Amino acid sequence: MNQYLRYRKTIGSINRIYNYNNNVNGRLGASFFISSLNKPVSFPFYLPKCDINAIWNQHTNSEFVTNNPDVTMETMTPNPYVIHIPTLTGADGYNELKYFYATRFINKNPPDTNLVVVSHTVGKTTIVDEYIFSCTHTVEMPWMLPGIEPTNKYFKIPLVVIVQFEGCKIANEHIYWDQSSVLVQLGLLDPAGLPIVGVQQATKLLELVNSHR
Repeated sequence: MNQYLRYRKTIGSINRIYNYNNNVNGRLGASFFISSLNKPVSFPFYLPKCDINAIWNQHTNSEFVTNNPDVTMETMTPNPYVIHIPTLTGADGYNELKYFYATRFINKNPPDTNLVVVSHTVGKTTIVDEYIFSCTHTVEMPWMLPGIEPTNKYFKIPLVVIVQFEGCKIANEHIYWDQSSVLVQLGLLDPAGLPIVGVQQATKLLELVNSHR
């Protein structure tokens, strides 16, 4: 049975398409409401179990530790996409994303790049990771700072990644951070008179998290 099911249900004049990719203990329980019948209808399916947390760990390890775009892409669906919201960098499609990883992301981070996990939330088909990302800007970073020459300045920011799975593969990633904070810390943006801050974002977040643990 396919890991990702597309189910078409026709009742009278009602014709709806439902996509199922929620895996709970190897069993997919799908339920929806058909207004004309005024009652819920359930269809049980059985799918292979997936440890999406392990898949995500393999993905990030190949991005930042082993620096292997081929292994990175092995964790993804045939038609994935990744978007870094502040810069609109990333790619849509398997070959396009593999090229992006190989030329603009993997091995394009400074040697002192560090990711500290602030929170890690795992759902049925989604992972949300909140990090503190830090590094010294000693190399070009096309995914985060396209067109900006190295400033040799250190910066630290909160960064959030939302990962969506289809079956046992990563379908997409949405990555968010505050670009104004990065530019302030690199000396490329003057915060005077503007409602923006630099490293204080990361500092305050860590202070609050640590004080409430």
